[in-house]
Amino acid sequence: MLSAAGQIPSAAWISTARWVTPTPFPHLVGQWQPYAANDFGCWATSPKDAGRRPQRLGAPGVASGQNLPVSSDRRPWGTFEVLSEDLTHKVKRLTVDPGQRLSYQRHAHRSEHWFVVAGSGTVTLDGAATAVRAGVSIDVPRGMAHRVENTGSDPLVFIEVQHGTSFAEDDIERLEDDYGRTPV
Repeated sequence: MLSAAGQIPSAAWISTARWVTPTPFPHLVGQWQPYAANDFGCWATSPKDAGRRPQRLGAPGVASGQNLPVSSDRRPWGTFEVLSEDLTHKVKRLTVDPGQRLSYQRHAHRSEHWFVVAGSGTVTLDGAATAVRAGVSIDVPRGMAHRVENTGSDPLVFIEVQHGTSFAEDDIERLEDDYGRTPV
């Protein structure tokens, strides 16, 4: 763990192509082990694995050191970036501009988990409104009507993890929309 001076032992630092990262986890036997990390996963190594290829932890198909979104888009309410996408899940970073809100919608083929990382706002789930701020998480089960609104003066940023069988736009049933995108 930490020395008396609050320093992580020097063996806990390794260099990657992009940065130097300390390890936050002691090895199971109490030794600090180095690892390289990025937003999508990490490479784990151990002295007893010397000469062996390191084990890759995290999302499959993501290059080591990759730190860029897979895709991004601007919408009337703000922006989103797709951070990871697979057959069973999709991870996005959504930024809702002050005074804006997403459509009131539901999905037939996926559930969502939201974790607010910045800002404040209101989440509506099946008609019940709840105030949210950084550090709050919300679960949205498949089929539940939901909406996010930025009620603050700063951008509302949250991470959305979608889990299910379809992440396509045609799995969005818009019930209400401030931007004219509801079916007529």
